[in-house]
Amino acid sequence: MSANQLSAYRSVDCAGISSERLMIVALDAVQFFLMRAENAIDDENRVEKARVLARAGRVMEFMLGLTGVQPGELSARLAKLYRFVIEGIVKGNANDDKEAIVSARAVIEDIGKFWRLRFPHADLSVQ
Repeated sequence: MSANQLSAYRSVDCAGISSERLMIVALDAVQFFLMRAENAIDDENRVEKARVLARAGRVMEFMLGLTGVQPGELSARLAKLYRFVIEGIVKGNANDDKEAIVSARAVIEDIGKFWRLRFPHADLSVQ
């Protein structure tokens, strides 16, 4: 485990929130930022697009860093999906590529659906 991964893990561990709940919050945040970016592209608002994609990118980089905390098949698969989302964020920002952002958001939505099914106790929206 690298120093960055350990630091990220400790910051989550000390936050008083379950890792399952934190994942749902992170996925929801990324989904929200990506939807905002899509709207910003439609509105030709490049400043807003760049701002929300930067936020989405930071959350995804954090999530990618956490995948190394417990190495294994699931972590490796999640890391590939997270890299795909990050690539979509970069393409969307550099080229106003709404399709790349839509594809990235679809991945995030699918992961979120799985996470909510797997950890229903962590989803506060249904309580």
